[in-house]
Amino acid sequence: MQFVNKHEIKPIIYGNFPIKILPDYSFQPNELAFPLHWHDRFELLLIKQGSLNYYCSNEHIVFNEGDVVIISPKALHSGFAGDNGVVYDVVMFDVDHFFNETTASKSFLKPIHDGNIIFDNKTTNREIINQLSAIVNAYLNQSYYQPLIVLGYVYNLIGLLYTHCSTSSKSATVIEEKFEKVINYINKHFAEDISSSYLSQKFGYEEAYFCRKFKKNTGINVMKYIQVLRMEEAKKMILKSESSIKDIALSCGFSDTAYFTNCFKKLYQMTP
Repeated sequence: MQFVNKHEIKPIIYGNFPIKILPDYSFQPNELAFPLHWHDRFELLLIKQGSLNYYCSNEHIVFNEGDVVIISPKALHSGFAGDNGVVYDVVMFDVDHFFNETTASKSFLKPIHDGNIIFDNKTTNREIINQLSAIVNAYLNQSYYQPLIVLGYVYNLIGLLYTHCSTSSKSATVIEEKFEKVINYINKHFAEDISSSYLSQKFGYEEAYFCRKFKKNTGINVMKYIQVLRMEEAKKMILKSESSIKDIALSCGFSDTAYFTNCFKKLYQMTP
């Protein structure tokens, strides 16, 4: 996927259906499931196996089998598979596709689309789970009338979210323009010799304040984020290149091969 300032810009192709389903998305233990980003659509993940470490707005939430992840529009978030990996279904849709001229639409749908209503990130409510399962089944067993049926399912799902998941009228955490530049810089230069001290000086912050602000914006510690980017790049290189482990470690920002090996084993439960 493509990201500009961590706003996902790759369009979702819905076709004849008003929603998009990605069934049985699976990731290996501790693998990056989705990078730090935000989008305008509404998204729900139904955890089917394993666990997911979810980072959003200064929170680290662990989702286990049977839990539902609720990702509101414009919320900055990232996720990593747990120690036993993770499998989940993704249900996504653009809220504005469901707008109409009714009072209910203006009162309940537009605030979600605008990022003014933020649902709890986590729910285990049985009605919501059953509705998500019905949506997935309808998508997988498409018939001529199923798109119309799914329209009703989505309206019902939103009503259930309002009923069972407490909401906040605060705006979602889309990072401020200056801090977007910090994250963009890290994404381009993570393999270089950068640290929280270096970054705070470069962008004009006091280091302790910078570290607090980074975690508030992203939900994850700055050095952990850099390390994850380095590890993911190293994993790709190991799978695709014939370079030595030492050369890969150096090219990904690790001057000590032994330290790189220990970090890799801790994250992926295996040696490089």
